[in-house]
Amino acid sequence: MEWSSSSAGTRATARAAEIALLGVWSLAASLAVAQGRTPGKGSSTDVPSSSPQYLTVCGDRVLFSADNGVYGRELWGVDTAGLCRLAVILEGGPAGGNPRNLVSLEGGNMPFVAETSDYGRELWIWNEATQSCRILKDFMPGPESSDASIITVHGKKFLVVAKNSANDRHAVFGVTVKGMVALLPIPVVTLVDMPTACPFADASFIVGSNIGLWLTDGSPEGTVVLEDTDRFAQAGLMTPVRDKVVFRAKDAEHGRELWTTDGTPAGAHLIQDIFPGPSDSSIGEVTDLGDVVCFQADDGTHGLELWVTDGTVEGTRLAADIAPDSVPSDPHYFTRAGSFIFFCANDGQHGTELYRSDLTANGTSLVADLVPGPVGSQPWSLVEFRGRLFFCATSQQYGEEVFVTDGTPQGTRILKDIVPGVGHSGPDNLTNLHDSALIFSCNDVIHGEELWLTDGTAAGTRLAADLWMHEKQRPASSRPAGLTALAGRVMFAATDPDHGTELWVSDGTNVGTHVIADLNPGPEGSNPREMTASHGRVYFAADTSGLGSELWRTDGTGQGTAAVADLAPGPMGSQPRMLTAVQDSLYFTADDGVTGCELWRCGPDVTSPTLAAELTPGARGSSFGELFELWGQLFLYVTPADGDLTLWWYDSAAGTAQCILDSVPMTLLDAREGTQESDGSVSALGAIKSGRLGKSSALLVKTVHPPHCEENGTRPVTLGATTFFVNHAREYGTELWATDGTWADTRLVADVYPGPGSSSPSALLAVDDRVFFAAEAPQDGRILYKTDGTTEGTSSVLCVRLSTGTTEPIHRVQESCYLPPNILILAAATPFSPFEDIELLHLDWGGGGYTLRLAPSLIEGNQSARPRELTAVGNAVCFVAEDPIYGEELWRVEPATMVSRIISEGGSAAVSR
Repeated sequence: MEWSSSSAGTRATARAAEIALLGVWSLAASLAVAQGRTPGKGSSTDVPSSSPQYLTVCGDRVLFSADNGVYGRELWGVDTAGLCRLAVILEGGPAGGNPRNLVSLEGGNMPFVAETSDYGRELWIWNEATQSCRILKDFMPGPESSDASIITVHGKKFLVVAKNSANDRHAVFGVTVKGMVALLPIPVVTLVDMPTACPFADASFIVGSNIGLWLTDGSPEGTVVLEDTDRFAQAGLMTPVRDKVVFRAKDAEHGRELWTTDGTPAGAHLIQDIFPGPSDSSIGEVTDLGDVVCFQADDGTHGLELWVTDGTVEGTRLAADIAPDSVPSDPHYFTRAGSFIFFCANDGQHGTELYRSDLTANGTSLVADLVPGPVGSQPWSLVEFRGRLFFCATSQQYGEEVFVTDGTPQGTRILKDIVPGVGHSGPDNLTNLHDSALIFSCNDVIHGEELWLTDGTAAGTRLAADLWMHEKQRPASSRPAGLTALAGRVMFAATDPDHGTELWVSDGTNVGTHVIADLNPGPEGSNPREMTASHGRVYFAADTSGLGSELWRTDGTGQGTAAVADLAPGPMGSQPRMLTAVQDSLYFTADDGVTGCELWRCGPDVTSPTLAAELTPGARGSSFGELFELWGQLFLYVTPADGDLTLWWYDSAAGTAQCILDSVPMTLLDAREGTQESDGSVSALGAIKSGRLGKSSALLVKTVHPPHCEENGTRPVTLGATTFFVNHAREYGTELWATDGTWADTRLVADVYPGPGSSSPSALLAVDDRVFFAAEAPQDGRILYKTDGTTEGTSSVLCVRLSTGTTEPIHRVQESCYLPPNILILAAATPFSPFEDIELLHLDWGGGGYTLRLAPSLIEGNQSARPRELTAVGNAVCFVAEDPIYGEELWRVEPATMVSRIISEGGSAAVSR
């Protein structure tokens, strides 16, 4: 398909513009069968899965937490059609942001708690209308966690318990969706008795804790004490009913009983002393059912049974004595469906089963005895859907599955036997999406625990998405990594059965793709890594039985591949790391066994590495955090013995390294708020070039390249004399900035997400006279932008579908690669696609407007082939992708013809020595 920013009718037809796979599909299928690999998934009961959690209705979707085996546990969404897609990547990596404590607010807003390396465990918010996510409040600035927890919501406000930087103790905060945060005068003594709260009239809250009761509108001045510790303590299980709030509390005279408050200082009173005297009535499972509240209680005569109250003394009564005498039936999971209240209870004969009640004297009965005998079916996850009750339970005939009932034994049946027979699908998290679909998680033994949906019928019950993508589910593959271009070829590490992981080279053809050299003969391989091009060679670290881990280099041939030096003789080697090319030299860290881990240099005019600088004299060595190039100079993040990160600069002319910034915090600095220790006219760039770099310009250097920005996709780029970088400022949030190396011309390029909210730019790429980057827009989510370095020249890249005229930005850009003179290859979401998979896109601006072509997905349905490591090689781009037939292999795209084809499959190429 094709889109353009111009309405000209001279564009290529949609058919001609498609990226098509060559006939290697049939060849690859034959190879897969020949090697004993059948595409598809196994049927083991121990199938890896995404394990969806915290299903929460937000707008017209259900948002949830899941781990697809690639990004870690992140935020996902599914709609009524079963379209399931990743909402946001908060952290990435094996752990992910681990979102939890999801709660839905008015207007399609969903605050939640997540944990990232930048902020720790803090408060975030998702907006369904704009499909955007941002951190709402970092209570403990920096990577330290505040242990934030949302305790209740009301309209567009909610209450949070968290630690703050003022006293490092937990406190209660009032928060709005716009990020207004107020510290409330409500003490939190211990998290063992976490404050509880519930909505009240006029957008207020009632808050109870182990030391009192408060009324608040979310502001300090709107918070009043209703009861203090002299009256009662341990208020909890709060539930609104009519114009009051019912809650459980304890005093010396009555024990733990049910109380009510009307929100006035004198308006709290005991509803009824259900178990007379100081003994507790074991109040539990307090559930709001509209005009009444159901709860479990023990009056000392009937045991723990079903009670009901409307908040008045006369409206509080025993609703049903299910188990005879004083035997407790333990009623729980109260849920309204149709004209009945459903719940689970044990009458002592049938075990724990499903009951219904109309709350009249004789209106309670057993719905169905799914497992005859004293154990019962143990129902769980009760939810109303289209007037009937759906629930999970165990039966003798079907195992653990989803059931549906109209409240009668004959109207109770299994929804669908997902794992036929007595096998268990283990369903859970039944969630009603506006009566349009019922979403839940279960394990069908084939796909693992994934997301399902139903329209309430067996035929309409199906898998929504198989999110998990993990090595155990992929075909055997070579897993290419570290793609590095050199002289029209690409070098990379790959694995085959005969050689293990070794260094390969490719000219973009199957014939021209082969192992360069089997450095460590046998299936273990040499594990080449950190491939870095420098002065006409590719340098890399490799492990061999003779040298251990040492530095190697190659020109792409077996004869031109050799160890650079054996810096540390013996089986361990010198462990070279952080290979960084700066001008005509290669820098890296290594331990020669004498100086410890220190900085080494390999220049074009020397045959072996030399010790560049010994930052920590003696055998102990230094602890390096990162090496990076900026303005043609080498900088280093180093952690000394005291544990504080420091910034160093290597003076190549003098051959020395100097510390230019002590105690660098692991957070972004604020360029506009930085304190300079000398005249602000001193140019950082000029100081570097003249060898006079001091602490006056270190703050700018550190701000331009914060720690680990290479890893999170925010590496700075240079366009002419201007360097573009990502920076955080209090009034703008995290946005794109630019500098010419001086304080006077260090400026904000554009506040893409206006105000203190952050657009968090990533994937920066300098091309000719513009910089492309991905950023979070308030209305469109994470989309592609371009800039010439000015605010006026910064805008989103919009494409128009020629057949309909529909305009759409390019979403979820992961990587990009430039092919002169005017082509950008993107790993991004496919525009106008219902799935928005991450696929390969071709952006061309040669005709004045932006024309977008896209490749068909290598995986059918709503899963991505995950194209990554985009590397320009001549007039093509090599990349790594995966599909159900080949697994994870090396691919090549030719933008001129828009044909994408596989280059190599693990083990199929001959060895070249």
